[in-house]
Amino acid sequence: MDIRQLEYFVQAAEAGSFSAAAKKVYVTQQAISAAVSSLEHELGLPLFDRHPSGVSLTDFGSRALDAAERIIGQVGDLKLTALQYKSAWEGVVGFAYASAAIPSTGGSFSLRSLQEFKNEYPNVDLRVFESSSDACLAAIEHGTADVALVAGRPDAKYFESIKVADARFKVAMSVSHPLADKESIHFSDLKGVPIFPPPDLNLTVRLLTAACERYGFRPTYAMMPFSVENAYDFVKRGEGVNFTPVHLALNETEGIVYKPLADEDDFSLSLYLAYGEAGKIKPAARLLRSYIASCCGVSLDGGAV
Repeated sequence: MDIRQLEYFVQAAEAGSFSAAAKKVYVTQQAISAAVSSLEHELGLPLFDRHPSGVSLTDFGSRALDAAERIIGQVGDLKLTALQYKSAWEGVVGFAYASAAIPSTGGSFSLRSLQEFKNEYPNVDLRVFESSSDACLAAIEHGTADVALVAGRPDAKYFESIKVADARFKVAMSVSHPLADKESIHFSDLKGVPIFPPPDLNLTVRLLTAACERYGFRPTYAMMPFSVENAYDFVKRGEGVNFTPVHLALNETEGIVYKPLADEDDFSLSLYLAYGEAGKIKPAARLLRSYIASCCGVSLDGGAV
């Protein structure tokens, strides 16, 4: 018995004749008749009473029709499940992340983790780009990105998100900078000291500005576009300081020292995995979202795993 025999049987029952069923599925009448006869032979009971004008179901045929329709439906469900499962393993997925938010290696989640994802799912065309948090969220809105790692909680009216980590900072400066001999840095130490602008000009600048204003002054930001390389050069030249993510401060850089913030001034940024409405993101994007959350040790409902 095969699924086509059952399909031809159902078509003949609905059409009331082998010839009408044959026209409906674009095969010959003989093909329908042969499939039904083979099915009857295997079952050991007639499915139809044959008449000059067509066919009608026997009592057994009526019962068999219900079973055949269920089987065909179940086969259809299985095919759909396979198609959906397969689609989760292929397709284009855009991932955007806030500048300097992800280490290259090490840690629970890194750029190497993304490479491992690509190795594990080679049919997923993963496209990765780096920008500010605001730009990453805009990319989701415009359909350029499916998932993004951003600083600060995105607006729940437009994005679904889950907190995956806290980002902490050290203050980078030249080894010859006047603050280089201090054990830790207070924001009060930064009065008049140029600060290299952080990549997230929205959230991070607000936090830094508010911290400095608690000491009665507004910070001075250098007029330079953000890049890790520009930040290193700025600090090496002794022009000022930079708030460097801890994972970048682990890398020894000639001519630069990294100082912790004093306990009373220390702060962190919450990193969130953001995406559009969960029920509408494509399967391959859901796969990436689950993979990143797992790397960060959180479940998609926000709890630890």
